[in-house]
Amino acid sequence: MIIYIKLGKIRGASIELNKNFGLKPVYKKTSYHCESIIDVPYTQIIYTSEKWTPQNTGQNHTKEDVAHDNTSTGKKAKQI
Repeated sequence: MIIYIKLGKIRGASIELNKNFGLKPVYKKTSYHCESIIDVPYTQIIYTSEKWTPQNTGQNHTKEDVAHDNTSTGKKAKQI
């Protein structure tokens, strides 16, 4: 079972209960890219802080670029 709690616009906490996690570790905390992951018996808690901001991975493409796309990636192929 996964429970997600939104804490404002950016912050959030996710709590996952799963018997496959097992009894160990009794307590383990790791941090990765402004997220804290806490492992306790049968539970994993992930907290995202307000320091996290989404990255803009999309690029602006014109209709012409998409029409002449021959790579199926949304990017124009280089002409040799």
